[in-house]
Amino acid sequence: LLKKSEKRKLQKIFISLEIKKFFPYLTFAALLALLLKKLKPKTKIIIDKEYFGHEKLIEDKIKIYLEQLGEKSPHIEWGHVGKLSKAHNIGYLVAVNRRKADLIVNAKEVMEVILGTKKTGTA
Repeated sequence: LLKKSEKRKLQKIFISLEIKKFFPYLTFAALLALLLKKLKPKTKIIIDKEYFGHEKLIEDKIKIYLEQLGEKSPHIEWGHVGKLSKAHNIGYLVAVNRRKADLIVNAKEVMEVILGTKKTGTA
């Protein structure tokens, strides 16, 4: 979970660095890397194709971020994660406060991952 206020902080940083167009891709990759570090999936992961044309950038960044965090990257596939999937249902339940998020991060943690300064021992 990345709260709205934290997302706005990140957006301001990206705007000030004049790299606003990379905000969604780098942020998404950093958030996924943090989540994968915490959950340590044993099998492949499937990422929904919602960033059409930017899959390679995101996948490369996830791998780099995980390496910086001292983790191996699982096999990544891009596909359709429908509204009937377990992942979508969990996201919805977290969004409506009926389930606790597996991980809550702030803007500082996300920027530490993006900049490569996040310590490997922390989530």
